[in-house]
Amino acid sequence: MSVRGEFQRISGDFARFLRATRHPACLTRAASLETNSERAGADLSAAARDSLAHCEAAPPGDLGALHRDEYAERADHLAAICRAIVG
Repeated sequence: MSVRGEFQRISGDFARFLRATRHPACLTRAASLETNSERAGADLSAAARDSLAHCEAAPPGDLGALHRDEYAERADHLAAICRAIVG
């Protein structure tokens, strides 16, 4: 799989998880990640930079413990590929 394809796959997985939480802040982040995934075809570096900011944001404080753990795991995974892309 290409770097772009891997970015889009991991970003999509994280966005689906965020949507599944139904938390308002997570829904906003999911929408941004989906937008970044779509624009990765035109500008992968910019999409990765913007997504990295979402990965580095703390999960909402009132997100349940299980969701916080999974949030951190998924955010770290996406952040790693974003850092590889932006250098």
